Amino acid sequence: MLRSVAHHLRLGGLPCGSTRSFGVKRVRQRLRSRGKILQLKQTHYEPKPEGYVPLPLSLMSSGPIRRMVRSETHEGNQLLDHVDWSAYLCDVPGVRWHPCGGWRVQFHRCSWEHDYYVRCSCFFSNRPLWIS
Repeated sequence: MLRSVAHHLRLGGLPCGSTRSFGVKRVRQRLRSRGKILQLKQTHYEPKPEGYVPLPLSLMSSGPIRRMVRSETHEGNQLLDHVDWSAYLCDVPGVRWHPCGGWRVQFHRCSWEHDYYVRCSCFFSNRPLWIS
């Protein structure tokens, strides 16, 4: 008796027997996120201070820098105070710092009327290409 009730509940409450569960999909949470709250913690809105310039997102693509910024430890904060962040900022659109140590320039223009399509991505670095 218990086994048939468990089988009945496993099929989503459909009657057991010769009926198939056609078109019925059991909702399952992914193993990776099972038992976790999927929404981020809500916080109050705090306006940005005057003259605030965020760090480029390309800085966060570098693993060591991202871990140091997000760790919020005393040692990490001391190290972050010694970094000259203005060296990584660029006010030219399409130009951003790349973790390889150079600058990445992205350019994309298209005109369908004139059959004109240009897409360019370049890396510029002041490091030598080879060491002799």
